[in-house]
Formats: sequence, structure tokens, C-alpha cells
Amino acid sequence: MNEDEIARAVAHVRRWIAAHPDWRRWSAEDIAAALAQDDDWATVTLAGWMRIPDGALIAMIVEKALPYPTNIGVEVLVEAIQIAARKRTRTQRIGALTIGAAAAALVWTLFNS
Repeated sequence: MNEDEIARAVAHVRRWIAAHPDWRRWSAEDIAAALAQDDDWATVTLAGWMRIPDGALIAMIVEKALPYPTNIGVEVLVEAIQIAARKRTRTQRIGALTIGAAAAALVWTLFNS
């Protein structure tokens, strides 16, 4: 991610936090589920964040969005974003496989008719 993408991700995390003031009471799974339901969140390239081992990029973005001393709950939010990213990546893979299989079936049908 470049600096502009990081700045957009930090801004998005800040907007999400502001829209969900009680997020610190939620589990990582609950936050991940809320992120999955958020249409704006879908525009953020979560899967790209996962290329950094141990979610270091996710942690950096969340820590920028929640600087000390307001950073209580950073670990839970980082975990939630990692869960949401893994779910989104898995869903994208399944979608790509489904489209690929449908295209292969169409090509096979066209060539065998």
C-alpha cells in the first residue's frame, strides 16, 4: 500500500469507529461481522493488508486511527479486521472459482455442440 492508500484506510477506520461508539464492548468476531455488513468497508482493500506478516500493516493503520492514549481495544480491532479480511479473501476466491467453472462449462458446451 502506498501513503495515500494508508491515509484512506486510516480515515475509514476512524469513520467506522465514530459510527460505532460502543465497538470496544464487542468481540473481534462481532466487529468483523459488522465490518462485513458495512457497504463502505467493502471498498477498502482488506485483502491487500494481509500481505504483511502478522497483520503488521493492519496494526499500523489501526494504531494511527487510535493513537495513544485512546488506543484501548487496538488489539481487538486489529484481530477483527484480520478476520474480516480472511473472510473477504475466502469469499472472493469462491466467487472466482465459481465464475471460472461457469466459464469453463460454457466453453465446453460451445465446443461440444
